[in-house]
Amino acid sequence: MFKRLTFFAFGVGAYLVFLATFLYAIAFVGGFVVPTTLDGTAGAPLGFAVMIDLLLLMVFAVQHSVMARRWFKEWWTQIIPWTVERSTFVLFASLALLMLFRNWQPIGIEIWSVEHPALRAVMWALFAAGWVTVLAVTFLIDHFDLFGLRQVWLPLIGKPYKRIPFRTPLPYRVVRHPLYAGFLLAFWMTPHMTLAHLLFAIVTTVYVVVAVRFEERDLVAEFGPAYEEYRRRVPMLVPRVMAFVLTCAMASAPVAQAAERPEPPAVPAEIQVPAGFPLFGVGHAVGTQGYVCVAKGGQYSWTPFGPQATVFDGDDQQVLTHFLSPMPYDQRPSPTWQHSRDSSAVWGLPVASSSDPAFVAPDAIPWLLVEAFVVGDGPTGGTTLTPTRYIQRVNTVGGVAPSTGCALPGDITKRALVPYEADYVFYREKPRSPRDH
Repeated sequence: MFKRLTFFAFGVGAYLVFLATFLYAIAFVGGFVVPTTLDGTAGAPLGFAVMIDLLLLMVFAVQHSVMARRWFKEWWTQIIPWTVERSTFVLFASLALLMLFRNWQPIGIEIWSVEHPALRAVMWALFAAGWVTVLAVTFLIDHFDLFGLRQVWLPLIGKPYKRIPFRTPLPYRVVRHPLYAGFLLAFWMTPHMTLAHLLFAIVTTVYVVVAVRFEERDLVAEFGPAYEEYRRRVPMLVPRVMAFVLTCAMASAPVAQAAERPEPPAVPAEIQVPAGFPLFGVGHAVGTQGYVCVAKGGQYSWTPFGPQATVFDGDDQQVLTHFLSPMPYDQRPSPTWQHSRDSSAVWGLPVASSSDPAFVAPDAIPWLLVEAFVVGDGPTGGTTLTPTRYIQRVNTVGGVAPSTGCALPGDITKRALVPYEADYVFYREKPRSPRDH
């Protein structure tokens, strides 16, 4: 408990440093109150000032890009607990920015100055809109996960951490990276542009365009074809006017209805559900895949003995448990899903699997198509799961059998519980037509 409290305190501390840094950044870029701003009076020779400013920007760019990459996170979490990995990233990014604010060298050469009151008001309004966009977007995608608080809070209260699923709130239907677009709007929209401010705006714009390319490689690796299709459909940073108008026009009831009727995921052909079976539920599972070491024909290998997972809905509420249990009537060990509220259950058997590299990560268990063989009402008559006919296991992360530890006679019966995550998609029986009655 002490360790979890320590991690939580560290996460809160890192978040408070970020919050102070964010507020200081607004004043630094806008030229308000703080002692050093982008547009101050020159205090050093031009060449020296440019060199220092570029060096400060490079330090932030390297820190921010390297620590955000998957390969670095995998290495870094061998040194620090995964719980505080995001908070550490936030803290280091904040410290890099504070160093930039403290040591920035204003140049003082004026590039433009807008004097007309109405135009100045427009420029300041767009400046403010950029910062508001940045902050608002963080809450749309989960502010507290983005800045590491969720990762230290959930272990503190004894709840498992669930990855944020891929979703596209309103701004993300206009551009793929509205947070970066907000920053660029804030950096460029100023009625008084000096050479130092222009240098800052140009370098950060180039950095964003380059960094997005690397970030999207990670997003494709994490979300697969869903993100590829999204990337083809939505522009990166500059919105299409028509797309913006249409998105705003469709942003109310139809969007809510679409959210209530999720679309079937893109999957390999082998595990597609036959036509006519409508989707009626999606859940995200967090748990373990169990393996036991056995000997067959003189060969030792890890053999699966079933999952143990909790399945959550889109609001992070537990809705199902997933485990291996004897199927009623013939007692075959079968994948089982049981509803957490009404205790209705479904037992199924895998009928197809796929490790297609276009969909499935190389370090993840295969995607599956499971056919329901037995369904059962809950003890009080609950029927949530009884319409189930097919279940897909998709978007898997981890769960692969260990590569070591099962090679000697003494290893037999040894067990391993390997963490995994997956989405389970439930399809109901075909609707009956009037002639079926």
